[in-house]
This record gives sequence, structure tokens and C-alpha cells, in this order.
Amino acid sequence: MDHDLIQDWAELPWESIRPDVTAGVLGSRIVPKGADVHSVTFTRVEPKGEFSIHADDFNHIFLFLKGKGEGWLGAESYEIKPGLIVRVPAGQSHGYRNTNDLDLILLTINYSDI
Repeated sequence: MDHDLIQDWAELPWESIRPDVTAGVLGSRIVPKGADVHSVTFTRVEPKGEFSIHADDFNHIFLFLKGKGEGWLGAESYEIKPGLIVRVPAGQSHGYRNTNDLDLILLTINYSDI
């Protein structure tokens, strides 16, 4: 599996944001610069809920904020946990399932290539 597609946000390269007007404010770009962002959605998956395996003609970024589950990217599976970022290239099969008794919360960003 391409480990640049799935990573913990603690491993991101952080840099100062607007040091001319901030102090101690860091950021890490997760959507490629110049990308055409179609939507940013706060997503809630109920216990045992599932987004079946499928493919889309646009890219996704999933930023998992709360809960646990199982995800699929191509033929590989991965454990969903808070702090996980998953990048799904256009055309790549993917899906996820809430395996917990509490809601799974994520931020979903959909965008087109630069």
C-alpha cells in the first residue's frame, strides 16, 4: 500500500502559517495547492454504518476525528482511528465501516486534480 495515502496527522510536515500575524500557529496542507475543491463535508456514520466499496472520478481526503472502524483502499484494509488521514486518488476503489457502538466522525474533502 502507498503509505503516503494513509498517515497519522502527527506525522504531517508542519510549518508556520502567516508568521507576520501569528505566533505558534502551524499548518500542514492536505489538499494539493491549486486543486479544485468540490466539497468539504462533516460526516457522521452511525454504529455499524458503512460506505460500501466504490470508486469515484474525483479525489477524496478523509480526516477521521472520532470513533473506530475499518477502511478499504484498493485491495488493502486499514484500521480507522482518530487522527488518521486517508487520501483516495480518483478511480481508486475505497470504502469504510463503523465497527464501534458510537458514531464515527470524519471530515470528507472532495477535489479534482490540479
